[in-house]
Amino acid sequence: MARIKSALELAMERIEDIEIDPELIRKNKVTQTGKRIAGTFLISIDKTIEDVQTEIDDLDAEELEQVRKIMIDTALNNISLPQDDRYVQHIGKVKTLLTLLAGKDDGLMEVFVQIDNLYNQYLEMRQQTYDQLVQQFTPRLQQKQQMLQQQTGQSIDIQPEMDKEFMEMLNQTYGRLDDQVTQVLQQIKDAIRELM
Repeated sequence: MARIKSALELAMERIEDIEIDPELIRKNKVTQTGKRIAGTFLISIDKTIEDVQTEIDDLDAEELEQVRKIMIDTALNNISLPQDDRYVQHIGKVKTLLTLLAGKDDGLMEVFVQIDNLYNQYLEMRQQTYDQLVQQFTPRLQQKQQMLQQQTGQSIDIQPEMDKEFMEMLNQTYGRLDDQVTQVLQQIKDAIRELM
């Protein structure tokens, strides 16, 4: 009669032939270290750039350059479209981190002045777009309000954000603007990468 194997025995048979690649494990560790150091600095209020420098100084010489590259990638991935005025603090931390990693300024500050100008223009253009669409849709919304008042006998105030047509037009316009600015941001990120 055949012996029934336990789940553990079956699992052990499956992994017997698996070889562990120490180089892959090391690369994964280096990647996680770079992401952790950069990510923690970028999102933490308490973490200082001195803390980051201490962690970098504690790295092995062979890991240092790879961790540095991962940290640069993490920082660059944090340069994205601003949603409101709070971007100033976040982009400041990205700039501080990249300046540390570059070890020198060499045009980095000029690039961040471009980013700041781009962000300000972007937020202004979003607000202008919204204001123009509200102005364009106001007569339509007033007509809809009158029709609803005639139908229901009650005065109903329709905000632009409540109108499906308005929101579709706003989202399309914002989408085009986002695409244009994202392309410029990618060019800026490429320029930063070259400076690093």
